Amino acid sequence: MFKLKSLTAIVTLGVLSVSATQTEGGHGGHGDDRNGVYTCKDAYWKGLCTTFYGGQNECVNFSGGWNDAISSIRNNGRDWHCQWWEHAGCQGLVYQNQEDANLHDGNGLWGDRISSFRCGQ
Repeated sequence: MFKLKSLTAIVTLGVLSVSATQTEGGHGGHGDDRNGVYTCKDAYWKGLCTTFYGGQNECVNFSGGWNDAISSIRNNGRDWHCQWWEHAGCQGLVYQNQEDANLHDGNGLWGDRISSFRCGQ
């Protein structure tokens, strides 16, 4: 019984450390293995803003009301290159700019249209 309790404690600590890694800040996000992208719902870094994190070449879907609702994007990682995708699962059209304060300007194609991103080194 003691061994089972010890194993449960170790597993619980492992889960807690993964959750903390996903929410704490740092260089570009989380050291060398994760990157942060800063997004805002309004142009010019206004309105509700948050940072999403992803690992090397991990496709991250925007969720919680962020899908097709982003008007400003910025890649926080100096050594990372991000791609912004039209659909979930990193599908559809892709946008390559690393920072754009107003996705509605120019041809306006990307304003409130981004659903996922993928970054790599």
